Amino acid sequence: QVGGAIKRIWTLRLDKRGLALRYEDDFSVLRFPACSLSHQDMFALVADLEAPWHEGKSGTSFEGIFRSIGFMWDVDAKKVWTPEDKLVKYCSRIQRALSAPMVSLHDLQQIHGTLVHLCFVHDDGSPHLPAISNSF
Repeated sequence: QVGGAIKRIWTLRLDKRGLALRYEDDFSVLRFPACSLSHQDMFALVADLEAPWHEGKSGTSFEGIFRSIGFMWDVDAKKVWTPEDKLVKYCSRIQRALSAPMVSLHDLQQIHGTLVHLCFVHDDGSPHLPAISNSF
């Protein structure tokens, strides 16, 4: 896969100064404290690969708090949370399903995927997922 290759090349070129992380098509780059590379320097390491970066997602500078894979991350404080816009979107999706007389398999699978994703940071819901998982 192209994304996997980009991640591997990026990690090698960082040479222990940082870490390139990837989940599906979302990339995050973490810079280790002793590293003096700027955000622009980090992206210059893989500029020759001509990967299309979405500036709105990848940002233009290193921030203490950043958004990646649908969550907000504060690495220094060791906190992760779901942004408000995602919570509104997910609650609306679930509310529509609960108020419908019937839920399609596609909608149920979409809600299940949403809940699985949320359980990465909100693990209180994990024990309730098998009931949905077993309905497929």
